[in-house]
Amino acid sequence: INVASVNDTPQIDPISDLYIMEDSLNILIPLSGINAGPANELQNLSINAFVDDTSLVKISSIQYNSPEDTGLVTIDPTDNVFGIIPMTVQVIDDGGTLNGGVDTSETIFFINISPINDPPIFNLLDSIQIFEDSETIIELTGVQAGPWEKDQQITMSVKSNNTDILPNPALSYNSPDTIATLTFSTIPNIFGSTSISITMSDNGGTDFGGKDSISYLIPVEITSVNDKPSDFNIITPNNDSTIVI
Repeated sequence: INVASVNDTPQIDPISDLYIMEDSLNILIPLSGINAGPANELQNLSINAFVDDTSLVKISSIQYNSPEDTGLVTIDPTDNVFGIIPMTVQVIDDGGTLNGGVDTSETIFFINISPINDPPIFNLLDSIQIFEDSETIIELTGVQAGPWEKDQQITMSVKSNNTDILPNPALSYNSPDTIATLTFSTIPNIFGSTSISITMSDNGGTDFGGKDSISYLIPVEITSVNDKPSDFNIITPNNDSTIVI
């Protein structure tokens, strides 16, 4: 009687579902119970790991040395992503599949990523330039509560950091619009450099380290404009005199 060998299924312990927060980095997933099958199968082992959508979570590294029974997988969720994502870890031996053998085993678990509130943002300007003796209207674009947080309510306000040069700028915004309007009215004949602070808030809360408000500082340059010469008086004859020739 010839009993042909059949490769037995390699083994790995089940992995519990993982619960992490949005924007987490270098998440370590320990592996255990790795073996080639029965004790008489001294085969070379390797570990493979993958997720269904690599745009959501990336496998940073797999640390395993055969024939050890433990290993480590490191993952990095994509910034600002949250939700439930399945992940698969496989153990593979080199015993082959002849005679119906099985050389691969896998365990599937879920990565649960909870959201954290991001601060509201807009397309930040490097600086603002306006002219002396003018009223200037500037649009702020790209206003949003944060990535994937469009349902939140946003409020915005503006403050001049030197009212002697730039008094009381006005900001108009209605949530959830993506555009806000800044209006500047300068002091006559005053120019120079100052800055404004734009403060934004949303109602996403601060749970788990979330951030619901932020201030942005924008430099403002008021450029001088040459004024016309001032009015003058005639020394003699008096103003409004009639001269008959």
